[in-house]
Amino acid sequence: MDVLNSMALKVMTSVPMSWDLGSFLQNAAKTLKTWGGYFIILIGVVMVVASVYQIAKGLISHGRGPGTNWAVAIALLILGGAFMTGGFAFVANIAGGGKKTINDLGQTVIPMLQIIF
Repeated sequence: MDVLNSMALKVMTSVPMSWDLGSFLQNAAKTLKTWGGYFIILIGVVMVVASVYQIAKGLISHGRGPGTNWAVAIALLILGGAFMTGGFAFVANIAGGGKKTINDLGQTVIPMLQIIF
């Protein structure tokens, strides 16, 4: 029985057990970023496939039938490719640029409003 208890004690002490709220939220955020990245890559694949279909349909039809919106097809191809290769990092960089722009505007506009009013 002592051997079993010592083995159980070794197993319990060797496994890291951090069951606090902070580590749970960190792990959840990491997992959601990973899943979100996969979802963004999937959206990019769908966008590229749709753009290739629209471009092929427009080229094969020789101007007959409903027209192809070339601007939308090219935009789908470019953005879809960016989503496929960048994933979550691409979207996070865009969001970070937006945050920087908002911060810069806030730092310049608010002092001007304080001077005016």
